[in-house]
Amino acid sequence: MFPTTLTRVFDGHVRRILIVALATLMMVGVLAIIPGAPLSADSAHAAVAPDPNYGSCDADILFILDTSGSMENVGLNAVEDGFTSFVEKINDSAASGGAPDSGIAAIHFSNTAATKFATYQNVLTQETALTNYVTGPNGDYWKFGHNWTNWQDAFDHANAISRTPDFVIFLTDGQPTRNNSMTAGTGNSQYQVHTDAAIPAATTLMNAVTGTDTVIGIGVGSGFGGDASKARLGSVVDDVIVTSFDNLATVLAEQINEICKPALEVTKTVTPDTLNEPGGTVTFTAAIENTSSHTEADIHLTSLSDTIYGTVPFTSATCALDSSPASPVNPYGTWIPYGDSMVCTWQNTFSESGDWPWTETDVVTAQGMDPSERPTAPDNDSAKVTIKDVPSSIEVTKTARAPASRPEPGGDFMFEVKVKNTSAVDTVTINSIIDDPYGSLTAINPAVKNSTCKVSQVLVPGQAYTCSFTVEILDAPGDYENTVTASGVDDDGVVVSDKDDATVTIKNVDPEIVVTKTADPTTVAEPGGSRGLHRQGGEHVTGRGRHDHVTRRQQVRNARRRRRLQDRHQSRRGRIV
Repeated sequence: MFPTTLTRVFDGHVRRILIVALATLMMVGVLAIIPGAPLSADSAHAAVAPDPNYGSCDADILFILDTSGSMENVGLNAVEDGFTSFVEKINDSAASGGAPDSGIAAIHFSNTAATKFATYQNVLTQETALTNYVTGPNGDYWKFGHNWTNWQDAFDHANAISRTPDFVIFLTDGQPTRNNSMTAGTGNSQYQVHTDAAIPAATTLMNAVTGTDTVIGIGVGSGFGGDASKARLGSVVDDVIVTSFDNLATVLAEQINEICKPALEVTKTVTPDTLNEPGGTVTFTAAIENTSSHTEADIHLTSLSDTIYGTVPFTSATCALDSSPASPVNPYGTWIPYGDSMVCTWQNTFSESGDWPWTETDVVTAQGMDPSERPTAPDNDSAKVTIKDVPSSIEVTKTARAPASRPEPGGDFMFEVKVKNTSAVDTVTINSIIDDPYGSLTAINPAVKNSTCKVSQVLVPGQAYTCSFTVEILDAPGDYENTVTASGVDDDGVVVSDKDDATVTIKNVDPEIVVTKTADPTTVAEPGGSRGLHRQGGEHVTGRGRHDHVTRRQQVRNARRRRRLQDRHQSRRGRIV
């Protein structure tokens, strides 16, 4: 059996030799990987180029350990074994790829709490000091307390440590039985009082430690058989694990995988994210970042999938490291350094119809593995494409055909109606053309003459329909306005409508009279005699003249009289108007 240190070194060399060998086989054709093809976890791992950065497990871990009276004997021994195994295993994990950087701080509590390691002890250089701490009967953990259980003081001490931990393991075998301001008391009501006293300090710690599920509560032993006890523990930690004393070492070892595992983060975007109907082409981008902050190890992708497009258009996508965007790579066959990202882009064209807005949301999920074959947790992100309705419209133009005016009492007037589809996208069906006040222009209507307007009229964007109709307007002089309204529906069933009016005029005709004067007889023998004067209409006027002819002076007088009558008549007309 190899010594521990030699085993670590040997394991690291074996991994490197194996990867180099696989890469060599690929180069000579023994192993064939089709670039861009979907790969399984095993084939993807084998396809990765050699010499990755193994990194190291770099995490500050705080242990908060119960030393109350109920922990004596069995409990203390279980903690000794589990804590010692934890230190050795995380030490091994760190050393597999380089200098270990993880450190451990420790607090123990009973009636009160005490801090054993206020600064984080390096798991390699301080391994002996860490294991001696829990080794009985002389370790400080064994010698402290063994009375009541004070969670509040334990969390107060945790918040006093100068450097915030990355992970916290809070281990206890029972309910809190006292707090900083109250003497011991048992029973559910007392347990809750003591828990409530601890919650503010515990919440401060949980808020300070970044990430999710990073403050772990381990309830060990029979004291956590009920839901109430689990709930109280859950109120002071992010996550609760209940186990037995016999299984404690295994549970603690499992936490190493959580602490030291690699991590990735998926970010998916789409540009543009909104299109006008019926659609268009968008560009999807999926960026998978290596966020292994506690190991800083390289990772490679072992799976990449999309909820709608399957193993993604990643087979046809363009993928490259963010640090080398101009150098496309196989997304499965490339190590992603810590802080770098694998960025894949692909396009998709949408052409949709139906109810608007139309949306599609799809999710990309990725998972990877580090050189020590520790898997990342899967991560995912979504992107949403929206196709929105483009409003439809029509334009109605009504025109009075010449003549647009007639003398009173009026007559027939012809109108032209033009309906144009001014929509950007949708076809419009015109199903109604109505005039106000004359009614329908497309049905039998006694008020309308010679209408050429028909429905239904299907108009594509930009297309127009023209028709005409005639109406008789007999009325007093003046302007007469009437309005045509056209209505229809677009491809989406949305009603569209527009209207326009036109005006025609009935002109006033000025009144006039004609006076005709005749003499009967027109000639009489001297010395003269009676003569008859007739106005048009047959009225007879009698008179006697002194002469049988009209002198020049009389002609002048008559002319002046006619002018005065005309002026008087014109004046009356002005007042009437």
